[in-house]
Amino acid sequence: MQDMQKQTAQQCLVSSTESGQKLFSYLKRRLGREFPGSGLMRLIRTGQVRVNSKRKKPYDRVYAGDTVRIPPHFPETGDDPQRAGELQIVFENPDFTVLDKPAGVPVHSGTSARRDNMVLRLRKHYAGADFSPALVHRLDKETSGLLLAAKNYAWLRRIQAMWNKNLVEKTYLAWVHGSWPSRWVNLEHRLIKTFEKMQPSPEGRPALSRVRSIASSRDKTLVQIRIITGRTHQIRTQLSLSGHPVIGDGKYGKDSGYAEMYLHAYMLAWPGHVFCLPPGWTGDFTTPGDLEKRVRKPESGRGGRSRCKEDACHHPWP
Repeated sequence: MQDMQKQTAQQCLVSSTESGQKLFSYLKRRLGREFPGSGLMRLIRTGQVRVNSKRKKPYDRVYAGDTVRIPPHFPETGDDPQRAGELQIVFENPDFTVLDKPAGVPVHSGTSARRDNMVLRLRKHYAGADFSPALVHRLDKETSGLLLAAKNYAWLRRIQAMWNKNLVEKTYLAWVHGSWPSRWVNLEHRLIKTFEKMQPSPEGRPALSRVRSIASSRDKTLVQIRIITGRTHQIRTQLSLSGHPVIGDGKYGKDSGYAEMYLHAYMLAWPGHVFCLPPGWTGDFTTPGDLEKRVRKPESGRGGRSRCKEDACHHPWP
């Protein structure tokens, strides 16, 4: 435990990229999402956090030029960004960065993920930045593929608004057990979390996915999935309920002996932008060489230019 007497309060100047955030959110990003929220609330409500020398409420907003006083704090998680792995970037500009998330790396910290997760990798890569990039969405630990992070608060709000209006298309690839039709099939369920798994329930939240086959091999099928909603474990739960669980999914299927789960976030598209990243699967799970032609083109990204870490998806969609 550090000695409180050796620590001094921080005086932080709110930058233009951080302007407009709620004070609580600003502190979460400044101190790291692993710092307990209850502790932040206590610091604000007891007046230990000040904005321009004045007391504020947790959901008051801070703006460019404001000075935020942050008292000495003691994160208890032991998370250290310097111990995290390296960030793999597919594309970045001043507003956002598109990441290549490896399978097996969790997005956020947990009891077994304090040494390496995507949040820590972002904090390590962008150490010293005015605005610590904020993840726009999540992927399951065992899911690989594209992950989007905002590099300033104004763009974060814009992309979240598009996300909420279903203007961002999320396309996944998965190898599933059995055979699946080549036409689009709508999967609609109401899902609720019971213990550590999602289950169908009339009291659950609606979940909608669209699934079609793009290749097959013996007793398995490579499917393309578009998620309309974004529930926890949505794809894995719905494919399992349909009788075609994702291969390698030990939680919702019967597979615990595979080295990985064959679910990959292949494409992200919104007006003016399309990004895709082929999975790195090998052996019996290698994807077809003409994968780009087989995957149905996105609608919301039409007119934008696609970009990819590899040379498989570099042309504008028609």
